Amino acid sequence: MKKSLIIISILIFLSPLFAKDDSIRLTVYNRGVAQIALVRQFTLEKGESWIIFDDVSPQIIPETVFLKPLKGGKKISILGSDFFDEPIELDALWSREIGKMIKLTVDDSSVWGRLLNFDSKYFYLQTEAGKIRLVDRSDADESHFAELPEGLVSQPTMKFHIWNKGRAREADFELDYLTAGISWTAYYNIFYGGGKAELSGDFVIDNDLEVGFDGAELSLIAGDPHMAGDREKLPRSADMLSAESVKTDGDPLFAYYIYPVTMKVDIPPVGKKRIPLLEAESYPAEERYIMKSGFGLRNLETVIAFTAPETPLPAGKISVYTLDNKGQSRFMGEDRLYDTPPGGEVEIKVGQAFNLQGDRRRVSHLRIDRNQTEDVIRVKLMNGSDRDADIIVRERMYGVWNIDNATFDGQVVEFEKIDSRRAEFNLTLKKNSTVILEYTVRYKF
Repeated sequence: MKKSLIIISILIFLSPLFAKDDSIRLTVYNRGVAQIALVRQFTLEKGESWIIFDDVSPQIIPETVFLKPLKGGKKISILGSDFFDEPIELDALWSREIGKMIKLTVDDSSVWGRLLNFDSKYFYLQTEAGKIRLVDRSDADESHFAELPEGLVSQPTMKFHIWNKGRAREADFELDYLTAGISWTAYYNIFYGGGKAELSGDFVIDNDLEVGFDGAELSLIAGDPHMAGDREKLPRSADMLSAESVKTDGDPLFAYYIYPVTMKVDIPPVGKKRIPLLEAESYPAEERYIMKSGFGLRNLETVIAFTAPETPLPAGKISVYTLDNKGQSRFMGEDRLYDTPPGGEVEIKVGQAFNLQGDRRRVSHLRIDRNQTEDVIRVKLMNGSDRDADIIVRERMYGVWNIDNATFDGQVVEFEKIDSRRAEFNLTLKKNSTVILEYTVRYKF
């Protein structure tokens, strides 16, 4: 197949102004939206000018765009703006040429004619003699265009119509808008052993846009800002910073939390950027084995519990590792960490205990009167390991409830009322043992 050469001669009748210097401020929310602020300097003529930002996001949210002069704004009026995002593609160029005279080169000869239409195989031309000629597109070696049609751009572009009432001068403008296509997530690692959890974490910026951001002042917002319905989208390599690059304790911002990155960053197009959140630090931790509500036989859940550091932990994925008897790292499991305030308790589920099981059954159910029932619950707990295990039996309640006659291994045992719908039994299950927890619960409706 032949490859056609596209030749465009651009005729400029009013030269737009491009920026001399620029800076970018990028604020990324963890719900897939970001705020972009571009500051650029332009030389304005007295009277009418056009200024161009030629690298805006292709997923810009159009109604959020605003432009403001940073100095001397009283003498500058913004008359209007245009957004161009139709890429330079051959069919897009030809569609703009329908009805116009075009020049094709076929076998080293020039063919002139008015373009009536085209399809995937032919150009339909009307020659100067008035005849209709079909030119096979695969035979056209060169295609000549007098100018680049309005609205076709190599990348998404904002163009602003400016009126300067003062003298010709340099002026700084800030373009501010929201865009989809950028998000961030927190990722954490824990190395657990010896009653300690060594916690570290990173932010990962995920840029799905085909534009990058070089030298950006970056801030990450933890929180979920409300958006007024679904926004319309306009048509259309991991890196690492130093551990000192982010202010990990963050700052409150309205109802959210902001993590400013202390150095400028480069975020590649359609790529990822990894930024340290927490340097590795050890905290006292413990294993917990949990039997949750639900009837039948099951293995107990294994969790690692510790108290969060004195810094808020944004929601994210957390992976847990330990060292085997050869000192080699072994993956234990992963879980979701929810937004955790400073000093909050963290429980990370790492999997199911291999030889700790529970079998929960309701052995009796009585209706005492119209608004009251009584159940007897029996939980058989089995420890097949060669060490004692501290376990938690978590029971979910409903209505107005009260527990009586709770026994464990035939001995009276206390429970803790967590809230109006939850009760917990904290028990020690001896090695190689099977023990019964039994209690009576009365419900009122």
